[in-house]
Amino acid sequence: MSQEAYKICPTCNFFCLAEEDKHYCPLCGQKLIAECPNCSAPISFPYSKYCEKCGARLREIGQGFKPISESGM
Repeated sequence: MSQEAYKICPTCNFFCLAEEDKHYCPLCGQKLIAECPNCSAPISFPYSKYCEKCGARLREIGQGFKPISESGM
């Protein structure tokens, strides 16, 4: 059984499957990542904050999706 791979936004909670043709977050515009920037391990859990292989931080701590009314848009 193969494990799904994901792309995640390092700034908000957006994620998609790695094979989807998305490169930027549709919610905040940040470039999506599909692997750990430290060890290149694929992201196998869509809500990961840290790499399960090396422990490197994948998402900004304390950040999350902000409704439009809070983000000033």
